[in-house]
Amino acid sequence: MAGRGTDIKIDKEIDLLGGLHIISTEKFPSSRIDKQLFGRTARQGQNGTIQEIYSLDDYLLKKNLSPIIRNFLKRFNNYKFIKNISMFIYNIIQIKEDLKSSFRRKKILQRDFEIEGYLSFSSID
Repeated sequence: MAGRGTDIKIDKEIDLLGGLHIISTEKFPSSRIDKQLFGRTARQGQNGTIQEIYSLDDYLLKKNLSPIIRNFLKRFNNYKFIKNISMFIYNIIQIKEDLKSSFRRKKILQRDFEIEGYLSFSSID
């Protein structure tokens, strides 16, 4: 993900045409990263748009869905209803991955506190 900070300005012509346009072709395991990427479109009130295009062969779906369900969704993906279900499932998987990451960070922090307690007891700094 390439960054665009607040100090990088876009031409006035581009802003008049609608600003920068982000095309997202996959979801990251963390929704925070997706939001950061989407935030690259518009800085300091400039125009910008986002378009999401996802595949049922995406890494997150392959990792979290059985091949049977993925094949079913692929087979009927021409129907708007199935596309909405696919996006719903995709979002649920991303939330699940966010929760797993949060749990891991919490466990690491707890372990850090335990180790700090052991070291302070032994008077090692």
